[in-house]
Amino acid sequence: MGIIVPWRDVRQKRVPSIDDFHESASEVMRLIGANPRVFKGAAFIGSVARGDVCPRSDLDLIAVAYDGSFTLARGLIRDFDGLARSRGIPLDCQLWPSSVARLGRHAYGPSYLETLPRTSGEYEFGTPLIDCFRVRPGCVGDEMVRKMDRKMRSTRSRAYHFSSTRAHSTDNVERWLVSSWMRVVRPMRVHVTLGRRLLWWRDSHLLSDGKADVIDRFMEEPSFRPFHDRYRALCHLDTEYDLLLRRACAGNERRGRYLKRVTRLLMANFKISLDLLSSVTLHMKEDSLQQAA
Repeated sequence: MGIIVPWRDVRQKRVPSIDDFHESASEVMRLIGANPRVFKGAAFIGSVARGDVCPRSDLDLIAVAYDGSFTLARGLIRDFDGLARSRGIPLDCQLWPSSVARLGRHAYGPSYLETLPRTSGEYEFGTPLIDCFRVRPGCVGDEMVRKMDRKMRSTRSRAYHFSSTRAHSTDNVERWLVSSWMRVVRPMRVHVTLGRRLLWWRDSHLLSDGKADVIDRFMEEPSFRPFHDRYRALCHLDTEYDLLLRRACAGNERRGRYLKRVTRLLMANFKISLDLLSSVTLHMKEDSLQQAA
C-alpha cells in the first residue's frame, strides 16, 4: 500500500477501483489453479487478503513452484504481472522453487510463521504456504532490528535519489514516480512498516498487520510516546496525498500542480521518515544491548 500514482495513470484514468483488485486477484488465482503441475502452492497476502485494499494498494503474491517447472512459473508470473498492471495495479510477487522453500533457503524470518498461514479461500491454491516453507527458528526481535536497519538504508537511498531528481524538472519527478511504481516503492507508508516492525519487536507477535490496526496500536502504546509526534505527522502527510489524488482523479488538479505537490509531500515525508527511522533503530539497538548485558 502507499503507492504514489504517476500523472500518466491519473490522466488515463488508470487509478484502480476496489473491484479491480479483487477481479485481478481472482483471475491470477484461476490461472495458477489451471497449472497444478507448475505451482505447488500460492496465496495472496496483505491488503487484498485482509479485506482492507484501497486504490493505492498493490497485490502481494507468494508462490512456490515445483523445481522442474520453475522456468515456466517465472513466465506465468510475468503474464500475471501484465494482467494486474493493465488495471493500474502493481503485482509484488515472491516466487520460490519448492526445494528452496522446503530447505529454508529463503528470505523469510520467524515472523512469517504468523503471516504465511493467514490467507484462505479464493485467494489460496494448493499446499498451504506454511507447509511449503521451512522457517528457521530465531528471535523475532532480532529479525526486526535487522529489518529496521535495512529499511533505514533503503529509505535514505530513495530519498537521495528523489532529491537529485527534484532538482531538475517535473518531467523527471514523473519519471521517478513511474520507476518507483514499477518497483512497488511505497515511500508514503514508511510509518506503517515502522509500526509493524516496532510492535513485532516489542511483542514478538502481531495480531493484525492492517494499516489502521497498526497505527491505532502504535499511538496507544505509552512506551512509543517519544515517537508519536513524528508518527502522527507521517499519517497526516499520507492523508494529504489521499486528498490530492482524489482531486486529481476528479479533474481538479493540473499536471504541474499535482507533481509539485507530490514533490513537497515526498520531501517532507522522507525528512521525517529518516529522522524517525534513525531514532527507532537506535532505540531498538540500545535496548537489545541492555538486555544482552
